[in-house]
Order: sequence, then structure tokens, then C-alpha cells
Amino acid sequence: MSYDQLKTLGDENDDRLAFFDSVPKGLERYDFRLRHGESVKDVYPEDAKLYMERHNRGVRLCSFLGNTKGMILASGELRRVIEDHCPGIRIEYLPFTVIDHRKRPYSSDYCIVNPLGSFDAADVKASELETNAQGKVLRIERLVLDGRKIAKAPQLFRLDLRPSIYVVGPALGAELRAQKLTNLVLEELQVTGE
Repeated sequence: MSYDQLKTLGDENDDRLAFFDSVPKGLERYDFRLRHGESVKDVYPEDAKLYMERHNRGVRLCSFLGNTKGMILASGELRRVIEDHCPGIRIEYLPFTVIDHRKRPYSSDYCIVNPLGSFDAADVKASELETNAQGKVLRIERLVLDGRKIAKAPQLFRLDLRPSIYVVGPALGAELRAQKLTNLVLEELQVTGE
């Protein structure tokens, strides 16, 4: 069984792809909630817009939109696959319109997929972690999952040590690969104690 980390930067080597360094307008003060798996429904703009930026010239839209804010920016197709594999999981699906470089609507087929909460899944001893004196994880050099902990994990979850890391379960990962969704970068994770 393969577990993967979803890389939110997408394909970093294709500058033709749309890429974002911001959150939807009006959400700037609350973007920390998106990184920590907290709800933003109460502050989410009704007509949310995500603007293409001048310094990122790519315009090609894909199944997944790469970004530096650690968000899952999903097309309708990607959203449906996630919904099919994550029934009953606490996830917010927050729609937005992509606005092009000329400030015109470009696509309304996207949403932020915001899994709420986090899941204890790491094998701390097998992983390579950099911590401070208080034991807080500052950086994860190599993430290894604990097979016993993930036995009851959902198919998409945030890692409790670093909620900005998304872990994809085997069934969802297999479906994402089978669908050949574009700009979706999955990195296989090692699992101990299975």
C-alpha cells in the first residue's frame, strides 16, 4: 500500500503553468488557517477571486494549481475524485474564480480543498526531524509514516507534526494516478510497521 505526500508547488519546471503566491482576495489575514487545517468558512469571501500575478506569467490551467501558500487548489475533476474517496471526512470545498493577468475572469471551475484538523501518522523515530529545544518540529528532512497509526487514517489528511503537509492514502492515490490529472505531484512515503 502506497501513501504519498501531495506537493503543493506542482510541477516547478514548467513555467507555462499558472502558479500562485497569494490566497483569494479578502482572505489574506486568515491564510494561516488554511495552513493549519482550520475552518475559513466564516471569513471566506462570497465571490472569491484568485488573481494571476504579473511575476508568474504562466496561464495554463491544470487539474491542480501550484502555489506557495500550501493550498490544494483543485479543478472540478480533482475535487470530484477527492469527494468520492473522502465521504464523511471534514473537508471544506471553497470555490473561487481564477482572474487572469488582465483582471478578467478566466475560470470558475476551481476550489480550495481544505481538510480540517490533522492526523497523528508519523513514525517520529524513523523520520528525520529538526526540532527546537522545546521539541517543536522546525523542519522535516525525511518523513516516514507509522503503519499502525495510519491503519485508520482517511484517504486525505494533514500531518499533525506539520499541518501544511498533505498525505494521500492508497485508494485515493491510485485513483489520482489512474485519472492522469495534470500538475498533480505525488511523492511516495516510506511506511514502517505495516
